[in-house]
Amino acid sequence: MATSLWVAPLGRLALLMAAGAWLCQLSCGDRIADAIIPKITACSATAACPPTSPVCDTTTMACRGCKSDRECPSPESARCDGATGQCVGCLTSATCTGPYRTICDPSARRCVECLSDADCPRSFGTCNPIAGACTLPCGADIDCFIAFPFCDAGVRLCVECREDLECADLGLPHCRALTCGH
Repeated sequence: MATSLWVAPLGRLALLMAAGAWLCQLSCGDRIADAIIPKITACSATAACPPTSPVCDTTTMACRGCKSDRECPSPESARCDGATGQCVGCLTSATCTGPYRTICDPSARRCVECLSDADCPRSFGTCNPIAGACTLPCGADIDCFIAFPFCDAGVRLCVECREDLECADLGLPHCRALTCGH
């Protein structure tokens, strides 16, 4: 009985909101109508779509999720996750084909070199979980080597970069997760 007391007022509220939105479209400015009635993201090119809906459907001219790997042109996110419709770096370790990054990080959906110290060779026995790369412990930059020349004080490990400027020598614009990239 308590449920029916709430259903009727909520049903009337929904009906009033829908009627108000319809009337508002006829007489109110677009700001109010847009606040009441959400619009689908329109697109004219794939680049105009957000990462959550990366494909521009040329039939409807609306952004939608991917349906196949062909719809994921970025080399960093070349796999389509059919469950979410998002382009990701990997689905399983079998989809990681790089020479060093052969493990799929299930939470970040990207190919990495390691998830734990056990994935690293003895000479580089420490896995940097942020970068997903095998490296060495350090106290200062001088402790590091050419592939990972900087010592990150936060994780006390040698890393590829700590800020965008440190990626310039590699010709890459950004430092993300202590790794240079696009």
